[in-house]
Amino acid sequence: MLAEIHPRLPTLIERTALWVGRRRAGVAGAIATGAALAAIALGIGRFQGDVPLFDEALRPSQTSDVESALTLWGETFRADAQGTEIFVSASRRRDLLLRLTLAGLPRRYVPTSADVLDDRSNALTPQSIIDDRRRSGIEGDIVAGLRRIAGIADAAVVLPPAQADPLGDPDRTEPPSAAVQLIMQPGETLSAEAVAGVRRFVASAYPGLSPDRVAVIDASGAAIGSPPSPDAAMTKERRVQGSVQSALDAIFGAGVAVVRVSVSAAGSEQQSQSTKVVPHGALSADVAHERGTEAGKSFDRERTTRRYAYDTLSERRVTTADAPVRMAVAVFLNASRVASTSVSDVSALVRAAAGADLAAGDEVVVQTLDFASPAPQSPPSPADVPDVRAGIARAAVACALALFGFATLPLSRARGFALEKAALAKTPVTFSSIDPHAERSRSILASLAGESPQAAAYVLAFEPHDVREGVLRRCAAERRDAIVAYLDLRSSTEVVGK
Repeated sequence: MLAEIHPRLPTLIERTALWVGRRRAGVAGAIATGAALAAIALGIGRFQGDVPLFDEALRPSQTSDVESALTLWGETFRADAQGTEIFVSASRRRDLLLRLTLAGLPRRYVPTSADVLDDRSNALTPQSIIDDRRRSGIEGDIVAGLRRIAGIADAAVVLPPAQADPLGDPDRTEPPSAAVQLIMQPGETLSAEAVAGVRRFVASAYPGLSPDRVAVIDASGAAIGSPPSPDAAMTKERRVQGSVQSALDAIFGAGVAVVRVSVSAAGSEQQSQSTKVVPHGALSADVAHERGTEAGKSFDRERTTRRYAYDTLSERRVTTADAPVRMAVAVFLNASRVASTSVSDVSALVRAAAGADLAAGDEVVVQTLDFASPAPQSPPSPADVPDVRAGIARAAVACALALFGFATLPLSRARGFALEKAALAKTPVTFSSIDPHAERSRSILASLAGESPQAAAYVLAFEPHDVREGVLRRCAAERRDAIVAYLDLRSSTEVVGK
């Protein structure tokens, strides 16, 4: 095999090595220059293949959220120096937009206190505008804190400005309030303790705000957290009526007694405060005796100072608007089954079972009455009895008509096909009715076959109106309604964001 090598090849290699050895520096520079040019060419080709991920510039906080998601997904990207734009490969842009949409990113931008402080106000700016900016910054700080709570995908906070009564005291204003909407992640819920913590967190972030003035709702608009307290008067009515009714049913039997309870509430919140002083006798005493002469007159004075001990007891009572004030219990007994002599005993038992206080204005009335007896049922007349033979005859006629219809079904189908074919042959073909976007609509519909309605809505939002309508016409009714709902939601979100 070595014999096949050209005899001049070793000499050529030796001369090349000698030439390179004499010009070592120049050859090394040429190689380095070539490698740098190749790296620059690769870098330019790579950067030329990157496109902006979003059509509009982002805020730095939004860019940070998107960068964190792309890093966790192992995607290749780069951001500009201002932190307002992210560049990705053109082939990956559509898939990344779908994944970010499903993840709820980028989230709605809410200015924080830092953004408000960076915005220098003019010296002539009204104080109301400055207060609105400050309140908007606090809303952004609260939203940023709520987004970091586990299970919360997004949040919205509204701190309305305080409104003074123009006809009342100008220095007196209503206490501040807040409204919070929490968008939970799929399958996540907040416990009552967590909602209470959210209320305390929001109340602590705004001066003068108390947790009971913070309303928290979910994405559906329903209040979350502890359920509202029931009406105290209505609760007492149900409890007393059930207790007395069950006791009388156990004694006389079901249907013998009827119990009705009515509880009157206070109607308005009432507050009262009383102070009581309780003396405990003398605590200490000081006696001062003074003798002397003044202006030729002698005097003898004695002064006694006593200190007494006493306790001051302050009591404050608050009666809510739904607090029970007066109760009335009415008991109706069937006179045919209960003797009139036992009414007084029943009245005493009802009063004790209901906890009625006659001195406080409660009332208990027990009376025996004749209950209405149910009307006797008359036997059905012969005219009302259905005729069995007539029904059988009608069923037989219906079966015969059904068999005749099945027998003539092939003939009617053939005739219908023939008429349809003739009509099509006579109808001229108009090219104006052909959908020019049909092929595009069918291809998009096939690509979205396995996607969720939310992802399909995101893709269709970037398509022309005719293509989007063509895809929706070819979808099933239930899936079309779901996609349209997400499209409407996206449109409303973009309007609010702008």
